[in-house]
Amino acid sequence: MNVQYLSNEKGEGVVQISIEDWKNIQAKLKRGAFLTSFAEALVELKLMKKGILPEPEIDELFDDSDDPISGDFWDELPDHVKESIDLGLQQSLAGQTKPHEEVMKKFVKYL
Repeated sequence: MNVQYLSNEKGEGVVQISIEDWKNIQAKLKRGAFLTSFAEALVELKLMKKGILPEPEIDELFDDSDDPISGDFWDELPDHVKESIDLGLQQSLAGQTKPHEEVMKKFVKYL
């Protein structure tokens, strides 16, 4: 990464990088935010399983009426998440699925 440090006569500085490097940094930040959000969701699931947090009703999960930015969240998803979802849909349509019980055996350690 080519980084340039610029400063004015007051010593106030800025960092200048290429657009490509900036896009790479943004992608890494989005992935990090997604992973943090995912980790927080797993903690909530564990607390629900222990009975510390109440489990939401299914209709509450999809109720975005109190969301100030109502609308489709698809555009906000990182590209790698969209690609994973598309791949999963293609696999499902092709019959390449696994039973719920088999998947849960693998992921029960995270709950």
